[in-house]
Formats: sequence, C-alpha cells, structure tokens
Amino acid sequence: NIDFSIPGFDKKSERYFVGTQLAWTPIQKLRFYTYSLIQKDKSDPQPISGVDFAYYSQHWGIGSSLSNVFGFSSWAEYILETGTSAIFATPERSAVLAQAANIGMNYLFPFLTHPDITLEYAYGSGDKDRTSVTNTEGGNLRGNDNNFLPFGAYPAGYALAPTLSNLQIFRVGSSVRPLEKFWQLKNLKVGVDSYFYWKDEVKGGIYDLDATLKGKGVGREVDVNLHWQVVSDITASIRWGIFFPTGAYPSGTNDPEIYLSTTFTFVL
Repeated sequence: NIDFSIPGFDKKSERYFVGTQLAWTPIQKLRFYTYSLIQKDKSDPQPISGVDFAYYSQHWGIGSSLSNVFGFSSWAEYILETGTSAIFATPERSAVLAQAANIGMNYLFPFLTHPDITLEYAYGSGDKDRTSVTNTEGGNLRGNDNNFLPFGAYPAGYALAPTLSNLQIFRVGSSVRPLEKFWQLKNLKVGVDSYFYWKDEVKGGIYDLDATLKGKGVGREVDVNLHWQVVSDITASIRWGIFFPTGAYPSGTNDPEIYLSTTFTFVL
C-alpha cells in the first residue's frame, strides 16, 4: 500500500488497474506511443475508521524514442495525471491535476572500450500543501492536488531512491567497457552517474520525510556500478552510491547517505 497513513496499511491493500497502449513505428528505430492507466483504490482501513483515504487516478501518457542511429539514441515522454484524492478527516475530496515529463539522450562512441554519455531530465509536479507525497494524512489541504503520484519506479539514484513526486532531476552518466580486448572480460562494464535534485514546489514535501525545510535544493548523488556478464547465464554486479543532502534538510538530518549492493545471478 502506497498510503502509510491508512490504518492497517501493511495488512491489506486492494487496487484495480486497467491500461491500454498504442504504438506506431513509421520507420525502423523510430517509435511513437500513447497510453492510459486507470487506477481504482479499494483499500479499506483496518480497522474501519470512517475516514476517506481513497485515491483514484488516471494517467495519460505520450512519448517517442529513437534507437541507436549512428550511436545516438533519444527519448521523450509526457504524462498528465487526473483523478481525485481525499482531504484528511473531512468529507471533501479534491481534483488531482498533475504532470510529469522525462527527456534524455545517449551517445555511444564507436572506438575501443565503447564509452557512452547520457544526459537526462525528469520532472514530477508537486503540491505546496502536501508534507507527504503518498499519504492522505499530510496530503493536500485545499484546491487541486497537483502532486504527481506514479505507480511504478523511476531509477534516480541508489541512495536517495526518490519517488518522482515534487522533484526535478538532472542526470549525467557515462559507462565504459575497459577490458573488452580480453574475451573473458569483454562484457565487463563500469558506469558512473551524477544526479542533481531540486523541488518543484518549495513548500511541499518529497518522498524522504527528513526533507522538512522549504529549501529548493534537495541534494546531489554520485553512483558507481560494475556489471559483468560472465557467461550467457551468469551475471555479477556491484552498485554503490552516496547522496549529499542540501537546503531542504535540517542540520540534524543532512549527513551523507551511502548505499552498497552486490548481486550474483545464475539462470538455469
């Protein structure tokens, strides 16, 4: 359950989703698409409290992608979210009117070690009334609910790992295959990503509840990853990230946060 303020949120969740997508590829490597996703919230409080927590949403998306034309790839997507959300401890509901966008490009160099570079921008709108981007309690108080709430994950840093709500994110990334001359290590890939985060609505909260101040800047993060396709059915990876909080965090919660993960996968 995405709403942690519902009594018994960790005991029962019931949501219904229906979606459709239409895609068009006019020429090879160029694709356009549009989609919709409708969500109905049937999660009742446990125990029953008589307070309305239901969140109903419709996501309407449009996008395009270009794949590896002389090493260049790009993508762009826009999402409009509509629906209704409850105003906590009142019989009132507010209209959801939010939006999100993602645009980026990647270039793969053709020479030895095949380095690449990626530039990407992502945006999820926020609401100045919300201290929580997911909960009804601490949610919108008046007027339209402008907080974008995705049902899914947008990869934007290992350590902060934010939900794309009330955030703007800029990413610069690069990867390289440093040992591709050696057949045993030709599929060893090392990547580095830098992320810069700032709020859409300064007064609103983000997914990390420690960011309680009305600062525009959220922070920056550096991630390093190593991925090795040992053979066709065995992979190994190491992921490390460090997040440096800035103006949205009070002095007691602005220490750097470190993430480390190792994974070994064997496929039968």
